[in-house]
Amino acid sequence: PAGAPTLLYAGRLESDKGPQVLLAALQRLAERPWRCIVAGEGPQRETLMEAVTRSGLAGRVHFAGGLMGQALDEAFDSCNVMVFPSLLPEALGLAGLEALAYGRPVVGFALGGAQDWLRDGETGLVAEPWSAASLAERLERLLTDPALARTLGCKGRSLVLQRFTPERFLAGMAAVHEAV
Repeated sequence: PAGAPTLLYAGRLESDKGPQVLLAALQRLAERPWRCIVAGEGPQRETLMEAVTRSGLAGRVHFAGGLMGQALDEAFDSCNVMVFPSLLPEALGLAGLEALAYGRPVVGFALGGAQDWLRDGETGLVAEPWSAASLAERLERLLTDPALARTLGCKGRSLVLQRFTPERFLAGMAAVHEAV
């Protein structure tokens, strides 16, 4: 719906990334105003699109395809909350960090490297891993409290600027090379 808060999922459409858990969470939020952009391609695209149609969420969930460059920047810029439902302990979780760089809070599962940047109540809200109910509860909290969403997004951007800049990365790599 126009004017409703926008959620963004940016990632591959495969089961390990958790888009099916996101859709289950969105079904639990059907009574709330929101819209969701799904930016990505993958083997589950058709299955997910069919699930959205069956659930009655077709007018609220938009499959934007694999966005890159300015189109992806615009998606991050236009969203209110980034959803990171990855079911794997990924090494880093770049999409979540990109959202924080845009000052957008993240709701997701803090597995693997995401634990380095997804901090409950600081840069976003952490849901119980693999739980659509927990994910929906955390999303609802930010959908109903835009001031909290903005605060978490600002703190997330600060974290990125402090810890995840290219300069910081290069300095860390140089330190490793020196130690070796």
